[in-house]
Amino acid sequence: MDPNPEAAQAFLSQIDAHGFTSRQVHFAIERFRRWRAVNPNATSEAQGTMLGELWTTYQLGEVERDWPDTRIRFFRRTVFADAREPLAASLDRLMARARSLPFRGLDLREHLATLREAVRPDAREDYFLARMTFRHLRPGDETSLISLERGDHMTAEVVVVHTDAKGERYSVRAARSPREVARLLQLFRESSLEVTFEPEHRHLIAVDSHDAVIGGVFYRQVTPERTHMEKIVVNRKHRGTGVADGIIRELSRRQRARGVQVLETGWFQPEVLARFGFRVDAASGGVVLDLVAATAVPH
Repeated sequence: MDPNPEAAQAFLSQIDAHGFTSRQVHFAIERFRRWRAVNPNATSEAQGTMLGELWTTYQLGEVERDWPDTRIRFFRRTVFADAREPLAASLDRLMARARSLPFRGLDLREHLATLREAVRPDAREDYFLARMTFRHLRPGDETSLISLERGDHMTAEVVVVHTDAKGERYSVRAARSPREVARLLQLFRESSLEVTFEPEHRHLIAVDSHDAVIGGVFYRQVTPERTHMEKIVVNRKHRGTGVADGIIRELSRRQRARGVQVLETGWFQPEVLARFGFRVDAASGGVVLDLVAATAVPH
């Protein structure tokens, strides 16, 4: 049979306009649609669980290395398939932008802040936007999204709610103001830990139900594959309640989701860190956590 040049041209035009959907992505999307058809009342958490299973089953993380818009495409064609026009158009533009960049070259957090300002997503939309952007989130995590200033631009940040051993709720997120960073520094000094925050440091904090800083950690990325955790602190009232555990777990999960392979630190509370899989590193004299290992970050 002779090739149909018009059909071929139409196919290429479609690819130029909307990008290429690989076989794995296509089948993952179709499987989600079939599942949704027989589960029309599925909760957001149930849908999030199915998305995670399909992402793993069809090895879409590997597909993404060749097709950088894979994650946005997967969400756009499943949970955002019937999105209202402003959101749908914004996601389509993000897909096009991702296609023009190398693997993970698109910082979704920055674009998400702009998108949220423009389309004002509802709770369901925010739930899936958070999981599209912040890969470490589990379906059942209680989360919210906020926008933070980062120099001359805005970026999106996820807030994850935890419950301590006393049943009190606290949240873990990035520091959103110099005042919160100053309060974290004060906590270190109140604990007789003399530390210095440098411009390259990032700060992950825990806040109570009144948004007061009750603990935190500061860290810096040494290489794309390695992050150095400096020190962690929790105020006296909340020590022994699991807040420190929540901070370490959240930092570990976030770094792993960003492609970091090793989380290292000095000889600081090694007996505590051992519970999370940290091991003594003879080369550095400190302890390290292999984030690639399947059991590296216990829930």
